[in-house]
Amino acid sequence: MFIVLILSMTQVVPVWHIAEIYQPDVILWLKMMAVLLALKGMMKTIWLVRLHYWVRRSRPVNH
Repeated sequence: MFIVLILSMTQVVPVWHIAEIYQPDVILWLKMMAVLLALKGMMKTIWLVRLHYWVRRSRPVNH
C-alpha cells in the first residue's frame, strides 16, 4: 500500500497518471484504503506499546 502512496505523490510515473484517467474511482479507493490501513497499523502499534508498558508496570519487582 505504501507503493500506492508513493506513486500518487510523485510525478515520475506516467503510467500511474494514465491509469488515473481510465479508472479514477479505483485509484481513489486504493488511496483511501492505503491511508486507512496505515492508520489502523499506527493504532495497533500504539495499543501494543501501551499494553507492554501497562503489563510491565503491573508486575511486582523481585529483588
